[in-house]
Amino acid sequence: MISNRQAFLFAVILGTTSMISPGQVPNDRRLGPLKELSGDYFPFEVPKSRQQWEQRQSDLKRRILVATGLWPMPDKTPLNPVIHGCVERDDFTVDKVYFESYPGHFVTGLLFEPKNVTGRLPGVLCPHGHGGRLQDYGEKGIREMIVRGAERFEGSGRYPKLARCAQLARMGCVTFIFDMIGYADSVQVSREVAHRFGKQRPEFDTKENWGFFATQAELRLQSIMGLQTWNSIRALDFLCGLPEVDSKRIGVNGAGPWVAAARAVAGADVDSAAIDTGGFRFANLESYRDVDFLPGAVKYGDLPALLALSAPQRLWICGETEESLGVVSAAYAASGQLQHLNIDERHQQGVSARIVQWLKQVKSRP
Repeated sequence: MISNRQAFLFAVILGTTSMISPGQVPNDRRLGPLKELSGDYFPFEVPKSRQQWEQRQSDLKRRILVATGLWPMPDKTPLNPVIHGCVERDDFTVDKVYFESYPGHFVTGLLFEPKNVTGRLPGVLCPHGHGGRLQDYGEKGIREMIVRGAERFEGSGRYPKLARCAQLARMGCVTFIFDMIGYADSVQVSREVAHRFGKQRPEFDTKENWGFFATQAELRLQSIMGLQTWNSIRALDFLCGLPEVDSKRIGVNGAGPWVAAARAVAGADVDSAAIDTGGFRFANLESYRDVDFLPGAVKYGDLPALLALSAPQRLWICGETEESLGVVSAAYAASGQLQHLNIDERHQQGVSARIVQWLKQVKSRP
């Protein structure tokens, strides 16, 4: 026997289909074009006035901090930096560094400084991305790259991250390359947990004792992305706090969306920044467990929206196009400082040299 509800639905279906002529398509949004995260699913309209933009900027910064578990912002406890193990080169030095971004949690890295240079110098923060600062293309790999024209020299090209820092130091920049969680000397949170987590750990998923990706951590928005963003903020603090560094001429040369997030929330504390995005987009991530996952990032405009938060401070972006960064251009126009934005469409070739050239031309804001 058919229920009254089933009979009603059947009547509705018959009535609906009977009103559609042969060949006619129902006016049903489910039959329209598919929506894509990287397209118009979350359209982002940039405010047209400076007042509207500043309100949008403030709201979005707060959302980023909430999404990374950094709202309210944690206290900036003493870094207690240790600089040791100096290695001398002809025209620069390399020191090992570690400091505490949180009490008891250490950030590690290498500090490259030029020799025989006076005055306060530009500083460059070098996040290494997923290749790690010890990235090695291998003997066969680098020779293939030389044949393709991707590299010129076997010695420096084989270790691109370290070679980049050495080049920046030779050009007169104090350069700090810090380890992403789970790489090189950063071993407190293993690489297996930070980058390859695939199975819950019952012993770290209780109300009293939990780790990353556990229920208690998710409820508190505690994530690898949040910790890495905080490490990046404190790395900027470390670099800007060095007496030989001009904190108004700070560049970022490398990869990592958490660096863009850190730059976005740093605001006027960093007057100038140069960023190589590597074409990264949050919409391309396949899992919320990805180390770069940021809740809500796509909805708020993806990586370009984070970069736009730098307005009106000076910003140089590499590896993007005017079209791909339309949101950023519009934000700078709304802030009244479009001349502070530089978009360089070239990628990889001479990135370090172009960043340093730009930084040396930058003067502190009046």
